[in-house]
This record gives sequence, structure tokens and C-alpha cells, in this order.
Amino acid sequence: MDDMVRKKKKKVKNKKFDTSLYDFCTALQYSKMHFGMGDDIVDIYVLDSSVSDLKSNFQIFEDMSRVEHWPVSMLIQRELNHQRASLICHDYLLSDGGTKFFPPLIAVLIPTDANFFPCDEYENVTEDDLEALQKIVILPRKDEFEEYEDPVALAKGVYTIPFDDGEEGYVTWDKRCVSAVIIDGQHRYKALKEAANTNKNFESCKLIVTLIDLTTICSKKNIPPSEVSRDLFVTINNTPEEVSESRLVLMDDRDAISTFTQTIVDDRNGSESGVPPELIDWDCDGGKHDNTQSLTGVLTLRQIIQTAMFDNKSLSSIDERSKQKLVRKWIDNMELWLNPDPIIEKQLSKNATLYGRYEIACNNIADDDEDDSNLFLFSYSSEAAKIIKRRFSDLYLASFKYVFMGLLPYSQLNSLAEEHNVTIGKGEIRTYYRSFSGRRKEIENSGEIKGELNTYKKKFKRITQNHLLHTVMGQKSVFSALFEGYISQKDDDATSDDILACAKSFTKEFNNVYDKLHPSDNHDEFFFGVNYRLKSTRKVVTESGNLGKDFWHGIIRKFNGEIDYGITAVKLLKSIIIDIIDYDPGEEDEKFKFTMRKEIIKRHRNILRKINDELEEEDAEEIAVKLVKFKESIMKKRLA
Repeated sequence: MDDMVRKKKKKVKNKKFDTSLYDFCTALQYSKMHFGMGDDIVDIYVLDSSVSDLKSNFQIFEDMSRVEHWPVSMLIQRELNHQRASLICHDYLLSDGGTKFFPPLIAVLIPTDANFFPCDEYENVTEDDLEALQKIVILPRKDEFEEYEDPVALAKGVYTIPFDDGEEGYVTWDKRCVSAVIIDGQHRYKALKEAANTNKNFESCKLIVTLIDLTTICSKKNIPPSEVSRDLFVTINNTPEEVSESRLVLMDDRDAISTFTQTIVDDRNGSESGVPPELIDWDCDGGKHDNTQSLTGVLTLRQIIQTAMFDNKSLSSIDERSKQKLVRKWIDNMELWLNPDPIIEKQLSKNATLYGRYEIACNNIADDDEDDSNLFLFSYSSEAAKIIKRRFSDLYLASFKYVFMGLLPYSQLNSLAEEHNVTIGKGEIRTYYRSFSGRRKEIENSGEIKGELNTYKKKFKRITQNHLLHTVMGQKSVFSALFEGYISQKDDDATSDDILACAKSFTKEFNNVYDKLHPSDNHDEFFFGVNYRLKSTRKVVTESGNLGKDFWHGIIRKFNGEIDYGITAVKLLKSIIIDIIDYDPGEEDEKFKFTMRKEIIKRHRNILRKINDELEEEDAEEIAVKLVKFKESIMKKRLA
């Protein structure tokens, strides 16, 4: 009997084991963590990984085998934006300077069948599975695992080799039965992978992967792993509140226009800084500043710079950075106003310049190549971004500040703020306007400055109410007039003093005509008032209703009377600001004429056709011309 037992054991021992049926991933070191309470505790394995391990053992959803055939109900992730991932790679990981750090990537193990379809549950482990684990994973590293405990099978294909009561150890899985899928951080994953393919040194780059153990959850709740993964993905990506656009502008150190905005609102240098932070709307709800208590706003300033200096071009998004013509125009504008490339080349290298980076992006385009990694994508380094920001600050900060402090409609608000100690002293009202919204509510609820605050807000609103130049489109028009009418005349080697002289000249000349145009706050004398009314008994005026009687109707007010915030309306108001400054009333026979007269006539004609759809186009054109001539004659009288 003993001989029979020995023979059986010998037979088992000598059995040839087929290891090709298994494909174990690299055993990764873990620290075990937990989340939740009671029976709902979730086990989490925090993995100390490298990019090489990441590439070998993990994948993103869209790279899984035959995933395109999965039912829609089993999709567990949004579509990957390849351009975004490539930008993260080249603009962040591979760029010079700056501390590189990513938050942990989050992964799950999803069981799949022989056809790579997701299974509704994890299968049970077999003796052969455990033997394969011993032969393939543990024996080759026998000395290393000698002090470790026996392997623990969490489910078929998922194993830990625990140490120290299981709170630390190694985890591995059989890639033939489970797939390790990144459910949060797929763009970071793709960026790291591309960086390693570009620079082999990134293979050893260390990172953290958080592996969520679904085996217990799915067993307890009897829920398919793919369903739990979907739920986790939605929770992870929807629970955090998105960072507000204003806060992104204040924190984005790579987007040039954002950094220029930061320069204007930063008060680290006291009196040498830009616009007082107490007069800034830091939230800009709906993209507009609250002009009932703010001179301007973070997003308003960003729009001003984008309009006045960059022809409304922006490279804030990946989509914009992938448009070759847009990038070229943006760089040309950057050269026109800032010309940072000579400084970048001197301090960094020729390849780091904006034109240098543009050429590199152009050279990455391969003919007839559909690989997203070879599409045009422009980026520049964080070091170059710092140089560009300093260049803007050196050249233009003083000018922006001068206009916001000295232009009459804006200086009124500065004077009011000083009068109420909003921008000076150490009073509670200044603390209020330097605080974030939560703290402001606390101060308001205390009631200590309620009366003073209400008085200030009423006076502030009285100045800004219905005033075009206190709107977003008004401020964009003012600074567009400054740049187009004055600063554009500067020499290529102009200094900050030369540019400031342009701003002072613009402010002085504007203020001179502003006094003439605003003898009172009445609707028929308040030229930049939204409701500036014209007095006339002319038939063409009276028969045209509001279009004839309201000066701005048909110029920057639409058919329904609302302010037009579009690009054309801003250009119109900008041109009128330049027109009134340039007009010389000294010559009696000199007529006032709108520079954009054709566009203004066209807008009047279109509104006339909307008012009366039976009106022939020629007749509408004739009436529109008469109305515009009448409005020009009003301008001549006001400026005399």
C-alpha cells in the first residue's frame, strides 16, 4: 500500500506541466489599504510601479482585445483624446524644467473569456492555476519570496504573495483570464507610454498605481465586474467639482494669455502691481465680471488681451494647438507685440523658440500617416512660458495699469474705492473685497459693515449702470483701440517707456473727448450710455422707431435691443472710439464719418428688413444710409 502511494506521488511529481497556458504579469510590490466601513470595505493595493511595468501589465480600455465588439452597456470609459495625451507627453513630461508629478493611476482587474469578452463573474481557482503560479512566478524568485507567506488566490488569475499579515507583499495576475485596465488616468498612461517610446530613460520612471480589488465587491453584491468598473469610473470622474475657468486662468502657467492675465492681477509688488485685486471679479460668473462692484474681472482681462493683441486667437486647448494655421497666426501676433524668440534663443536654444517649436511640430506631420502621434501639435516649454510672461510684464503691465487707473470712466471707480477704503487701509471692507466668496458671506452675515457695503455698492452701480465701457465688450473695445490706434505705431525695438507713452497719449486724448460727450447722465447726453437717445423730428428718424432714436441701435445693439458681444460689434465700438479721438472739429467743413460706415449701414439695413419684411432691399439701404448720416451729424455736433 505504501508503495502504491509513493508511485502515485512520483507520477504527480513527474507530470509535465504546460506553462504556455498562462501569462502572468510582473509581480508588483504592494501596500494594502482600505476604503469604506463595515461590510462595504474595499481592499486597495497601492503598487510601486515603473513605466516599464505599466506598459507591460496594464492597458487602457480602447486597447483591450476586441473591445470594439463589447456591448455599449459594458463600456467603462470615455474615448481617449490622443492629441491631449500627446500634448501632456511633449509639453510636460519631455519638456525641460519643472517638477514632474502625476497623481496615482487607478486600475481594476476585469475577467475576460477566451474571446476576450468580459465575464459576469470571476472564476474559481484550480490546483493547476496554483501550480502554475509556483512554477512561473515564485520559483524563479525563490530566494526573494522565501520569507513570504503562501500565495492567496483572490479569484482565478488574481493572486497575492503576502508579507506582514498581508498588509504588504506582491500581487500578480494571469493576463489570459483578467485584464488590468486603467479607469482613471488614461491620458496620463498614454503620455507616459509615448514618453518612454520617445526617450528610453522614461522606462524606469517611477509612478503609483492604485489597484482596486473588485473580487470581493462583485462576490458580495453579485454584480458583474464591468458594471462595478463603470460605476467607479463615473463616480471618480463626476464627483470632484470642476475647477472654475477663472481659477484655471490664475493657475495655468503654460498658456500665455493666462499668464499675462496673472501679471495684471498679481499684487505682490504693491504699488508697482497692476489693477488692485479689490476691484477684480475673481469668479466672472457666465464669463462676465460683475460691473456693479468690480472694475474688471479675471476672464474679462483674458478676453481683453486675446482680442487686443491676438485677434481673438487662443491656444488654450489641445484642439487649438493642433490647428497649424491658427498656431502660425498666434505666433505672428506674439512676434508683433512681444518678439520673445530672440530672448528665448539666447537663454534656452533656437529649438525652444516659438518659431522653432512650430517648425518641429510641422516636421512631425507624416504624409499618408494616420497615426495620431504624427499629427501637428504645437507646444513650448515651461521655461519659454516664463520668459514670455516676463516679457509681457516688462513691456505692458504699466500701460494696462495706467489705462485702468487713468481713463475717466475707470478712474471714477478708483476714486470711489479709495474714498470708501476699499483699496487702502486695513478696514473690514477692504478685507471683504480681498476675500474669496465663502469668507465674504461670513463677513456679510456678521452685519458689521452691511451699511457701509451697501452704500459703496449703490454708488458703484450708479457709475457703471448702462455704461458701455464698463461691459466686457466695452473694455475689449477700449484696449483694442489702444493697441490698434497707438501701440501698433511703436518701433520694433520700443521699450516699456515707449509703450507707456502711447498709453498716456491715448488716455489723455480719450479723456478730452469723453468730457465733451458726457456733460450729464441724461439719456440724451450720456454718449456711452447703452440707452443714448437722439432728439429729432426728422421723418426718417421718427418713422424708423428705436433704430433711428437710439444711437447704438444698429451699431452694437441688436434687433431686440440687447448688446451684441460678438467680434464685429467689438470692432465697431473700437473703430468709433478711434474715430472720436482722431476727429478734428477745428475745420468747420470737416464732416464726421464712421470708419466702418459700410458695416454700420449694413446692420441698419438688416434691422429695417426685420422690422418690415415687405421693405425692398434698395429702399432699406436708402433709409439706412440716411440714418447713419444723421448719427454722424450728431457726432459732429457733440464733438464741436
